[in-house]
Amino acid sequence: MNERGGVLTTVLLLAGLLVLLAVPVLHMANAQYRMSVNEQIKTQAFYLAEAGAKHGQVEAIAHIIAKANTVGWDPKLISPAQPFITIDKQLGPGNYRVNAFLSHQDGDTYRLRIESKGIASTTARFPQIVSLTMPIIIIPRGNGMPAPPLDMALFADTAFSLAATRIRGDAVTNATGSNSIRLSWAPVLEHMISGDLTLGVGADPKTVVKLPWLRSMSEVVRGQVRNLSTPILFPNPTVPTPPSNLLMNSSLSISKGGTYTITNDSYYPEINLNDSDPFSRARLIIDVGRAERNIRVGTLRLGDWSDLRLVGTGKLNLFVDDEIIVGGSSSFNSDLSHDKALVYYGGTGVFFVPNWAAFNGTIVASKADAVVAGLAKMAGHIITGGNSVKLSGIMKAGTALIYAPNAEVDISWRVDSIWEYLGAIVSRECNIEASFPLRYDERVKEIYEELVDSGGAVVKAETPIWSPR
Repeated sequence: MNERGGVLTTVLLLAGLLVLLAVPVLHMANAQYRMSVNEQIKTQAFYLAEAGAKHGQVEAIAHIIAKANTVGWDPKLISPAQPFITIDKQLGPGNYRVNAFLSHQDGDTYRLRIESKGIASTTARFPQIVSLTMPIIIIPRGNGMPAPPLDMALFADTAFSLAATRIRGDAVTNATGSNSIRLSWAPVLEHMISGDLTLGVGADPKTVVKLPWLRSMSEVVRGQVRNLSTPILFPNPTVPTPPSNLLMNSSLSISKGGTYTITNDSYYPEINLNDSDPFSRARLIIDVGRAERNIRVGTLRLGDWSDLRLVGTGKLNLFVDDEIIVGGSSSFNSDLSHDKALVYYGGTGVFFVPNWAAFNGTIVASKADAVVAGLAKMAGHIITGGNSVKLSGIMKAGTALIYAPNAEVDISWRVDSIWEYLGAIVSRECNIEASFPLRYDERVKEIYEELVDSGGAVVKAETPIWSPR
């Protein structure tokens, strides 16, 4: 019996010892299990937060694009401390909450910041936060002003005059003053305006329109004479920000008889093609490749008899910051079509194409006046926010848009190889004295929509920077 009791005691002691050893082991196992569950909750919360950040990026950019196409929206007015959109989304037992912030940096550049908080369970334990930051470029539509459709041959805000010319299309004006519309030297047996004539709100045609001698309104205007219900306002053109990833160079000077070729997207403080002669020109060749070539220059000077040529099947985007100087008998893009060269001019000096010079390309200027003089030849569009456009040179064959909503536009130029000027004119005041007619061409809508009424633009400048925490 004593032996049996001793065995029983030993067994009980061992069992108790095992129980004492098992308690901390079980406690450790339970702690590890809880840690594993917590890590799983954190991981799930992180993935929810990451998904929320991606969702927020898409929604924020879509929101900005929609706003950029809204009349009068100014992104600079958005408070950087307040979210401009908030997203709450439930996914099973988890959810995420997203806030998007926008802050202005410089020019058209802004910083978009997305903060997303992910929660994996209903207890809201171990929330995870992910932030995403990226620079974007925002260009509001029409510089904050709606762009009306360009469906007329001639628009003049305050007044226009026609002498010995015809408008084959509609003419529209906001004018209401006496003799604001002056029509003279009407062609015999032909209407001066073959479409409609639309005057300003409440304007009386009998006082606003000065007719040619011995001609009635119906003999001069084939279509209807009507009034606008509200004034038409065309927005100012804008020059976009040049690309930032350009190869930096020192100033370039090409001597008489010299040739230089540019093959990369580049920046030059100055490009100077020195004065030359017909037998030994200073020549700059820009290889535009197969897509687009972006060149930025502070000052571009084309000396007398100099030659700037394009080669390749692509297109040139030339950004000129300060000044364009075009010398007599010089040529710009004489070999390719004018739609292969687009010049963005940010300076205030006059864009002047002098006697015997040839310019094939479109000029888009924010402030500069424009003059094409004498025997100068130009093919392309003139789009400017300047106050004066004077065209007395020779227009080469093709469709052209003269878009100068702030300018007095004076036209007396000749048309080369064709019998009419195809395109449209938008001006503050327009005076045309020419023997050829102005015929509206719907193809101007394409360049108008591309360079003026292009809608709000949002460009993601760089890859987003993620910051999980």
